[in-house]
This record gives sequence, C-alpha cells and structure tokens, in this order.
Amino acid sequence: MPSETLVLLPGLLCDHRLFSPQIEKLRATYDIVVQQLVANYSIDGMVKCVLRRVEASKFSVAGLLMGGIVVMAMVGIVITGIFSDNTDGPNLKTFQ
Repeated sequence: MPSETLVLLPGLLCDHRLFSPQIEKLRATYDIVVQQLVANYSIDGMVKCVLRRVEASKFSVAGLLMGGIVVMAMVGIVITGIFSDNTDGPNLKTFQ
C-alpha cells in the first residue's frame, strides 16, 4: 500500500489521461491524486483548490502546462507564506 501522496496537475482542458504512463508506473509507490484545474480561477485560486483537495499533510507534486505554472506558484507561496491576492488560503501543507 502506497504511503506517499503524489499530486499530478495537468494543463487546462486536460485530464488524468495526460499522465497515464506515469500513473501506471508510479501507482504502486504513490497514492496518486490528479487534480483537474478550473480555468475560471486565478492561479492562487487553483493553488487553493489543490490544497483543499489533498488530504495528506506532506506530498510530492508535478505539473505540466498550466499545472506546472500552478506548481511554481505553490513553491512561491510556501517560500513567502503569502498568496498574491492577499487572501488567506487553506493551511499550507508541506510538499516536495
């Protein structure tokens, strides 16, 4: 049973199929969560949506296309502790 969580963030208009080869290879090692991004949210809104969905307090994350941009925003938020829209988000979690 996987003990680590891996969050995969596809691009806009993409879904879990984008990561099918990675899911197949990594599902024995990771509990995989694929979070589809919603285009009508800001980047911060997308980050908050991901953080609300992930139940693990520590997780690894990977993204492609818009998902990669969201990952970079997550890193910036963890480093600074500040969302660019100056709102409080969900409790920050630790991710790799």
